[in-house]
Amino acid sequence: MMFGMMLAVAVMASSCKKEAAITPDNGRMISMAATPSATAGLKISQPIVLNGVHDMVVDGYAITGGSVPCIDLTNCYNIRITNCRLDNSDNYGIHMSDCQGITVESCRISDVLVGVYAFNSGGVHVENNTIIEVKAQSPVYVAFEAGNIDKHDFTSNRSVNNIMQ
Repeated sequence: MMFGMMLAVAVMASSCKKEAAITPDNGRMISMAATPSATAGLKISQPIVLNGVHDMVVDGYAITGGSVPCIDLTNCYNIRITNCRLDNSDNYGIHMSDCQGITVESCRISDVLVGVYAFNSGGVHVENNTIIEVKAQSPVYVAFEAGNIDKHDFTSNRSVNNIMQ
């Protein structure tokens, strides 16, 4: 699997509304507004929304979701999400629908309703993540629904501190 396209970031003064999602400019590159943060070493981002994007790496972002998913993928393939910190969403940490070949690795997902949710998707790999403080009444750290649910991989993940326990 090839992940040739890295996520590009333009650092600008933040004038974006906190809950506004960022969408691809041309299907391959995303510009995002930066905001001050205590999260050293990570690029600060508003929620990321990708539709129809492929062969991309999302690496090293700190994202606060608010009322929307931190990362929302639709009709995407060959996307790798790695080394991200996804926090404080009343929704999903990562939501994907009708996607193929998505890898989520080495991320910290906390204070979200559901950690990773894949609907009608195949070839989803969730590896070496830490999922903390899931808000759902019945804890759901990772969920695969419909699609090729036998074609997913969930390995070496850690979940702690479910808020509803």
